[in-house]
This record gives sequence, C-alpha cells and structure tokens, in this order.
Amino acid sequence: MEAKSYVNRIIRRVKCTGKRRGELKRQLLSDIAFRQEDGESLEQVIKAMGAPREVAREFNQNLSPREKKRFILKWVLISCVSFLLLVTICCGIFLWMLPKGYPMGYSGTFSQEQVRESSEHVIRLFEEGNYEDMRELSSEKMKEIITNEVLERAREQVSGDWGAFQSFGNAYFQEVVQQGQEMALIQLNVSYEHTSVTYTMMFDQEMKLTGFYIR
Repeated sequence: MEAKSYVNRIIRRVKCTGKRRGELKRQLLSDIAFRQEDGESLEQVIKAMGAPREVAREFNQNLSPREKKRFILKWVLISCVSFLLLVTICCGIFLWMLPKGYPMGYSGTFSQEQVRESSEHVIRLFEEGNYEDMRELSSEKMKEIITNEVLERAREQVSGDWGAFQSFGNAYFQEVVQQGQEMALIQLNVSYEHTSVTYTMMFDQEMKLTGFYIR
C-alpha cells in the first residue's frame, strides 16, 4: 500500500471540513515521510500507526466541538442541496411526461383542414364497420388496441340504434406535446338519426391514428 492511499483511507473517515482534512493529510504524509527517512519501512510505519479506521476514529474523538459543528452544518447543507436538486429533476421529468396543449398550427406540422379531413374519413370507416381499413390508418400500437370486439363494444355502449348519419357538427382542435412527441387532437360532434356522438381522435406527425374515443 502506498502512503497516499493509506492516508486517503484515513482522511475519508474523518468528520471535519475540507480545510481541516487538507491539514491532517499533509500532517500524516509528513509524519510518514519523516519516519521513513529515520529508517522505518512504510509497512512498519503503517503497522505502528494502525488501521485507517482506527486512526480516523482517534482523530474524530479529538476534534473540537466547533469543528464537529461545522462538519454537521456542511453535510446538512449538502443534503438540502442534493434534495432540492432531486426534486427539481423529478419535477422536470414529471412535467416532460405531462401532455401540453397548444393551438392547432403551433408546430407547423398540422392544419385544421388536414386533421378534420382525416378524422371524417376515420368516422366513415367506423360507421361502415370497416375496421380493417381503420387499422391500416393507425399506428402500430393502435392497431393492437382497436380490435373488432373493442370497436363494436364502444358502439353499443353509446347506443344500440344510432340510425342514419345526419351531419358533422362543431369541431375542437388542439396540438398536444407529450414526452417530446407532437400529436394533433380533434373532438368532432356528429349527429345521427337517433343519437349524437362526440368523437375524440389523435394523430401523430405522419397522420396515423393514435387515439380513438367515442361518447
């Protein structure tokens, strides 16, 4: 073991401020060098001084109350700063994961006309029961979700008898950014002979369907 390595193992365990640690380190290295010049080998010096843990314990017992207090205050401050940093990072991740809404056209990626045209096309396919073509217009993840059974159940939960299509109504548009992904959202009201349905759809940047909800 080298003298510096031995001394560093001691210093890491001494509970004092950085300035005091520097002084102790210089003192220990000087003492070891002096004893080596006096004829002792490094192994003999280390054996005489004792294990790093024991040497550090002796130093800690001899520290002044003021030095101990300064050490405690230092670590309290470090702990507080570390905690605040952790909170800041966690908040940043949480906010990054939350969806953020912007007016349609904010990113320059989507337009109301394009989104409305795509949504009306999806609705027509849904009305016809053409679920296979709906899936062809969807993202890979969405394809796994909108099975025939899921879509039929969604239709029945709104009403057992919709009647014939009457007209498209008002639409609400928004861009949504979540986890760095830009998406277009539309809520479109549609009137049927026996009921009214609100469709909510989301599209990714390639205008693939990523969300489809009805009520």
